[in-house]
Amino acid sequence: MDFIDWCHHVLGILEKEKFNQDLYTDKISRIIFPKEITQQPDFHNSNILRGVEQTLKFLLEAELIEEDSWGNWKITLSGRKVLIDPINSWTKICGEELDSEEETLVKLVNEHSPQIEDNPVHGWLKPVEADQILSTFNILRATETEEQFNNLEKYIVNLPQSLKERNFLQVFEQGGYNTTELKPTYEGLVWDIKRGFTIESKLIDELVKEWETTNVDFKQEIGLGTNRQRARFARNVLGLATTKSSGKRYMIIGFDDKTREYLAPPDTSITQEIMEQHLANLTDPFVNISYEIVDCKQGKVGKLEVIREPEKLPYRAKKDVIVDEKGKKGLEKDKIYVRHGSHTESPSDVELKALIEEGKRARGEI
Repeated sequence: MDFIDWCHHVLGILEKEKFNQDLYTDKISRIIFPKEITQQPDFHNSNILRGVEQTLKFLLEAELIEEDSWGNWKITLSGRKVLIDPINSWTKICGEELDSEEETLVKLVNEHSPQIEDNPVHGWLKPVEADQILSTFNILRATETEEQFNNLEKYIVNLPQSLKERNFLQVFEQGGYNTTELKPTYEGLVWDIKRGFTIESKLIDELVKEWETTNVDFKQEIGLGTNRQRARFARNVLGLATTKSSGKRYMIIGFDDKTREYLAPPDTSITQEIMEQHLANLTDPFVNISYEIVDCKQGKVGKLEVIREPEKLPYRAKKDVIVDEKGKKGLEKDKIYVRHGSHTESPSDVELKALIEEGKRARGEI
């Protein structure tokens, strides 16, 4: 669990208790934690309760909850939307661009400020102080020259303030450079630790919505243990690589072919290296791929990107692969495969001619 997950856990409590009129901090703590924790004599002076207080203020800053004049907390409409579909809410945040120094500072704060403890699970924030910032950027705490003064002001004042204005950092200045302290914001943490998850989830959602096309193939799993499985895999990769169309080419693993629902994580024993070994044996020229297992909101998904290199066209099967006792060929030597919609088959004469010409042009032969 990271700090955003912890915050969403607390947010979920407020959603569940949304009709409770007396939802003050102590009561929320008693809902989150068991009695053996909340009834301890020192609970009101504990890091656990202080962590809940900090978390509620953190969510308040993000406008995901609100507090009435009596100190009762309530989830906002924005908070409910985040719980229902975090990817939709996070997409805009994750689309923000930071320069290298801004990213370094945000990552520094997000790495050192959020704290998560087990037994019981709870989180809080500790401040990142000026010396940590200066050490990260290799800046001396000195003002003997104008350059030293400007560097000190840039990294302790100007850079943090710039990120504060974009809601990526909380900045606390109590008087001078020595007391500057930084903490993360909800937006800054999402951008840092949920960006990959958000981008992958958005991509998978869009691909599932369109389902199988010329450029996208969905599989429940990839098996490479039999000739039939290896032939099918190579044929599908060849089809994705060879077909002329715009955009990236993907094989997505983990979805039911019929229901289009997420089924299960892919087999972790089947790696990119193993896939490449089979493709080197079965495709000519070799088809380059990029494979990774990614986290998205459905679960872990296998994402195989097939790299089309025009100078290699047309890709062909390297050998015959017999898939049953009757001599049926799952892959035929020198055969070219393309995708027509969601089907992998032989190209038409017109397609074949165009592929051959495309390859020759890419190689500078015509």
